[in-house]
Amino acid sequence: APLLRGFGPAAREISRRRYVHLRSNSERFDLVHFVLDPAPVRGTKTVFTLFDLARQSDEYKEATRAARFRSAARTRLRYGLARRMDRIITTSEAAQESIVDQLGIDRKLIDVNVIAHDVAFTPGEADADVLDEIGMAGKSFALFVGQFGRQKNEERLLRAFFQAKESGAINGETAMVLVGSSEDLTDSTRRLLSERRGDDVVIVENVPDDVLVHCYRAARCVCLPSSYEGYGLPVQEAMACGTPSIVSNVTSLPEIAMDSGLAVAPDDETALRDALVMMFTDDKLRASLSGRARE
Repeated sequence: APLLRGFGPAAREISRRRYVHLRSNSERFDLVHFVLDPAPVRGTKTVFTLFDLARQSDEYKEATRAARFRSAARTRLRYGLARRMDRIITTSEAAQESIVDQLGIDRKLIDVNVIAHDVAFTPGEADADVLDEIGMAGKSFALFVGQFGRQKNEERLLRAFFQAKESGAINGETAMVLVGSSEDLTDSTRRLLSERRGDDVVIVENVPDDVLVHCYRAARCVCLPSSYEGYGLPVQEAMACGTPSIVSNVTSLPEIAMDSGLAVAPDDETALRDALVMMFTDDKLRASLSGRARE
């Protein structure tokens, strides 16, 4: 198996599965809990933490089309083995529904165990020095946190933001802060940002929690208009800081945000623009949503 490790991700995955298979079948384990892709196991109870079915989404398939065969094969293997597990753990009721509907797994075998946010995320005053480091001290901004591309929908979010600024509905000095790796930006998003240089979009990379908490506290809202989201931890982190959210009205996001945010259809750019305008201009609404986020 170690010889395979120099031959790329696919070979390393084969090596890992083979190791788990051999060890679990040669030793007497009471239980094997998989948090990565599962492997075949005989004579031992198995549990698989399956966060979501994002690999089934159209956006994921499009993003991985260059490696479509390998990705499709891995997806079939993952979900095929999921059907053989004794129990499944997932993180939201929406994910549970999709596992039941798409994989045909009995609901009684699926436990929903929500993800906990770090205790660092609490309400409070944002540190001006921290905000100054990212150029946001004294500025009004919306915040996106997550991995760019695939189903995150950040390009539509940016277009909605630009529309709101162009229309004069929000102050021209407002900004959009994107926390994530710029390497993950799609080509079309790169072109959009290149065309709109100077429009107060800031990309911040490698942000630790002790910095991110101040970004959440200072933001007018956190935006996660994903077309698919197994959980949406940034929304929960923002809520812990008392910051309202703009989320899509699909999959797990309404379940996480509840009544502490505004929900819009992920493909409705106009509704997304209007939600941004409300967050930036309606202080009474924002204060109400912020209060609900802290409850």
